[in-house]
Amino acid sequence: DEGSLVLSGYHDGVFRSIDEGNTWEQANAGVRFWYPYGIVGGSKNRFSALSSDSVYFSNDAAATWTSHPSPGGHPNSVAIGKDGFLFLGTPRGVFKSGNEGATWTDISASVGSPAVRSLAIDTVGAVYALTDAKSILASTDNGTTWLIRTALGLPSGTASLLCGSGGFL
Repeated sequence: DEGSLVLSGYHDGVFRSIDEGNTWEQANAGVRFWYPYGIVGGSKNRFSALSSDSVYFSNDAAATWTSHPSPGGHPNSVAIGKDGFLFLGTPRGVFKSGNEGATWTDISASVGSPAVRSLAIDTVGAVYALTDAKSILASTDNGTTWLIRTALGLPSGTASLLCGSGGFL
């Protein structure tokens, strides 16, 4: 689509393009100097990005950003759910925010708050978390309950998850 928004992180911050990557502009309004990573998009021009100690959120197509401290140490992964919740994977578990990262709730305490490397959300809204213990947590109710699945066959050090259509990992 011509006019699609594309974001990229670099040591000077976030850059955005509205012409499929032909031209770029810096999009750092509201943030300090940072090294962003883990940029994800959601519906209605909502984006989130991570830095070493903070979670950044934009609800205006990356024109402006707000930041909040990560609740569980260095954030490893962020995802935006179908219903707008932010999910954060950290060394101390999975956290959820319903207010753009201003406050967070540990939603993985019932399964021991394992260290989480990566998060993914499928097309129906199920949340998946890849843990350091080579297991995958799965929730179909925004983290209220979790199923623990052993990630048999995954090599040590697997760092990310990606969902395809129909929830296949």
